[in-house]
Amino acid sequence: MEIQIELDERKPFYTNEDRVIGHVILRNDTEVDIATITISLSGQAISRLDSGKLTESHKLFQRNEQIFPPSNCVGWLTSASVTIPPGEHSFPFCIMFPQVSECYKDSTRDAARKRSATRQPHHLLRKLPPSSGNLYTPEEIRYSLDATITWNGLLYRSHESVESPFSGSYGLY
Repeated sequence: MEIQIELDERKPFYTNEDRVIGHVILRNDTEVDIATITISLSGQAISRLDSGKLTESHKLFQRNEQIFPPSNCVGWLTSASVTIPPGEHSFPFCIMFPQVSECYKDSTRDAARKRSATRQPHHLLRKLPPSSGNLYTPEEIRYSLDATITWNGLLYRSHESVESPFSGSYGLY
């Protein structure tokens, strides 16, 4: 089984609230029992110190959409999976960048609350930063698209052609 992500239109850049539209392509030689297919769009900030020996990562946002089975058909299904015949199958998706980051920071108002397990995080309303850096730079802002197929209780994940739409010149600006 092979999965691939194809974008309907490759834009030179994406910005806040832009829609990413495409298809998850599934190629299988035998019948496959699929429970779900999901698409995830995420942003991550990474900093590296001491030539990459110390790395810190921060998730800016993550959006997940189930694209199969379609939400309007879920109630009709009588089993936990759907049998897909051999061949090439296309599952359309449309997922949107958020307007602002969806990351949180713990409250630092007072020390007593800081030690409390019930403290509430504060939302950091920040615009999404542009893509920058790479694996070899001290900093990296990266946006990625990921397709996940759940079948027979197992996860099958594709990373092929996944980060190319949003890395290099295809970043968020």
